[in-house]
Amino acid sequence: MASSSLSSGLGLGRAACLVTGVSWGFGRSMGQLVAAHLAPGSLLLLAARLAGMLGELEGELRAAYPELRVQDLPANLGAHEGLQCVARDATDAMRRHRHDGVHLQCLLLVNNAGLEIADNSK
Repeated sequence: MASSSLSSGLGLGRAACLVTGVSWGFGRSMGQLVAAHLAPGSLLLLAARLAGMLGELEGELRAAYPELRVQDLPANLGAHEGLQCVARDATDAMRRHRHDGVHLQCLLLVNNAGLEIADNSK
């Protein structure tokens, strides 16, 4: 088995990855970790409520990984409208990426945010 390296993309090829809840904590760490393991030409979509912290992470990752396309998707995934907005914007970003001649081999979702659809307190 080949040794893993950050530049190899861990064998994922070119991927489109959506990481939600990236403002801080686990989500932010996952955004940073995923960026380090994506192959050149991959698309990294970052979603969070806090636009300032989201923009900060986007800038950090663009500077550290210029071979990736990094895009922020500001939205509150705790609301149906925010979920619809991220779904629409992520789909549009992937279409644009594909139209630019990039063939994606893998789709990844790291979901660290969302809305409650049922009462789980019982």
